[in-house]
Amino acid sequence: MKKALIVALIAGTASTVTAAPRESVTFTAVNSVGWTNNPANETRTVTFTGSDAGGAYTARYLTLSGTVSPIAAGTFTREAVIEITAPGGQTFIAAPLNTFDSPTPVSIDAGRYVVPIGAFTTAGVWTFRFSELYDDDAGGPDQVWDTITFTLDDAPPPATVIPSPGVTVPFTDVNSDGALGAGNVVTTNVVAPGNINGIQIVGRLTMKTGSTIQNLNNGPFQARIRITPPASTGLAPFDVNPGVGGVSTGTANVSVSIPGAPSGGIPAAGLWTFEFWELEDEPTGVDAVWQNISFTFRNSTPPVSTDFPTLVDGGASVEESDFVTMAVPTAANTVTWLRVTVPTTISSGAGSAMDLDMVGSNGTPENDFNFGLYNSDGVRMANSFNTGPGLLPQVSFGAGTRTRNGDGLPYDGQNPALSPAGNTTTASWPPVPSGIYYLAVTSGDTGAAYGPGLWSVVPSTENNGPTANVRIRYYSNAPTVVPPSQDLGVLGGTETGVANMPADAGARFKWYKFTLPQEASDTSGKYVDIDTANTGEPMNDTNIALYDSAGTLKSFNDDIAPGWGAANPTGGNSAMSFGMGATPRDYSAINANLPQGDGRDGVLAAGDYYLQVSMCCAGYGNDRFWVQNDYVTNPDVGNINWAIRTNYDETGPLCGAADLGSTGGVPGADDHLDNNDFVVFIDFFFAQNPLADQGSTGGVPGPDGTWDNNDFVVFIDNFFNAPASCR
Repeated sequence: MKKALIVALIAGTASTVTAAPRESVTFTAVNSVGWTNNPANETRTVTFTGSDAGGAYTARYLTLSGTVSPIAAGTFTREAVIEITAPGGQTFIAAPLNTFDSPTPVSIDAGRYVVPIGAFTTAGVWTFRFSELYDDDAGGPDQVWDTITFTLDDAPPPATVIPSPGVTVPFTDVNSDGALGAGNVVTTNVVAPGNINGIQIVGRLTMKTGSTIQNLNNGPFQARIRITPPASTGLAPFDVNPGVGGVSTGTANVSVSIPGAPSGGIPAAGLWTFEFWELEDEPTGVDAVWQNISFTFRNSTPPVSTDFPTLVDGGASVEESDFVTMAVPTAANTVTWLRVTVPTTISSGAGSAMDLDMVGSNGTPENDFNFGLYNSDGVRMANSFNTGPGLLPQVSFGAGTRTRNGDGLPYDGQNPALSPAGNTTTASWPPVPSGIYYLAVTSGDTGAAYGPGLWSVVPSTENNGPTANVRIRYYSNAPTVVPPSQDLGVLGGTETGVANMPADAGARFKWYKFTLPQEASDTSGKYVDIDTANTGEPMNDTNIALYDSAGTLKSFNDDIAPGWGAANPTGGNSAMSFGMGATPRDYSAINANLPQGDGRDGVLAAGDYYLQVSMCCAGYGNDRFWVQNDYVTNPDVGNINWAIRTNYDETGPLCGAADLGSTGGVPGADDHLDNNDFVVFIDFFFAQNPLADQGSTGGVPGPDGTWDNNDFVVFIDNFFNAPASCR
């Protein structure tokens, strides 16, 4: 584990319904043990047939569901990761639980974690290796997957639908005390018309003064609430864990579905019981106090609004013209509501995206505006004051990554984990199901506020109008723009560099691109070892992640290399190792605590890769180049020293760009040109691998981002014009 600041982990727990699965497998009692690709990892395999009662299919989505329980002391659920290998040999890392829970089992709802896997080969043996990001038990199991289900789909699961809100029941100064069944019980008789199927919970929690459990692992998220619906509903009690935050205080703003409620909902009227209890109850009395907490039973009426123009699918490329723009009035003390129709579900699982901003506004005396997005039930999905360029707002939902505008944040589907004061601080934005949404637009930020209630927005007292631009762009198949990167070229020998971490919260990570001329593996005798081991205090608590050219996460690391100063000399910085595991590299002369290069992170095929270097603690997802860096409140500014250590030649393949394959049509240069190179080139061509992008218009050598007959022309020229020694 590592030092970390938990700032916000607010997330809805509404139930999720998956698409009709094509094939599934469930494993039980699987230990999560050892570093990624460690021999101690427990491994499970399954043979999928690639067909079911509906016929043959090509899997494009993999969904996970299940429950993981802690074993080792101090382990975090976010550290349980799974390396998945498809029948064609493609590997990727699943990190489905990005939370710091540890004392009790944590579940993944069915379909809640979705990985778009592309057109991988479906039929054959799939392999799952269960490992830990940080090995708390020195080789023993840290956690156990009580049950875990992997499901292949050829269509994404539908998004979670958040039910509608209505009557609010408030409480003040409620003690959170006692274990479940012995906690503080309060009741209320609710009088509400119509049916409900969800509750919004909002509040503020304060730990008891002098509490012995005021520490990072036992803070406000220990507070639980057992909710019992009226007996007339016939529904069972259910538990909610709404409190998150720092060490001594926490906040709640979650939306929960009522388990077992039919689609039409249940009558809200009746006696509701709330038991406020503690996961780890102190024997000295009250653990914490809810200074205020409210339960909103959902039912609402949308505000009067103006229709936003029809959204148009932006297609495969990213252009500023993809935005649909509307001028809106922005007078002081006024909220302008826009009614937006979203044509299809926006989520990472669906591979779609939607970006909203106010670029192009020209407010005076300040170009300063803000907005909040609400669903048709009045639940706020997101809001922003200054996360776009300058003082303008910006939010982004869904898949892919699109480059930032000026000093704004990237449009990456997760804007942001932390943000300027006044923004919603969620660990993950909910999906945006197709349908009607409402955007509240106001001028400036003085006096502006977004409350926890339905449709709750206080307009700014500023007047930067009379009008401003609102822009929205939508993609049914979200494009990914490769992150701006320092290109290191073809790897050869050791590359070293310095990544400067500035004070700008939106820029505390750096990207580097490099090219492997042939695969790193035992077979090729090549390796790639990456570390930040020689980063000194106060910057020596780092993360690194590696993606291939398709944006697939190959591996990430946290706390395996020396760092953190005298208090923790053997962890804090990061290291990864690929290839040539049979001949480990001893780096003790570089740093006594730097682990050997033992190939524990697997094999890297020839091609382009992107390395991200950041401060702790980043959360990495499989949604291509997505990253959430949630440690931006770290005030330290300085340099991270990184190194990429290899045994490649600077010259690359001796036989040129056509040397792509070795014996048996296996990718990787072998300093020999034969039919194997044609086999691999064709495979690379149809997989749109950058190594097959060899020609541009007219058969001129050079990549152009398009795979067409020009690439065949140049490849053949390269093949027959190579040195005679290559035959």
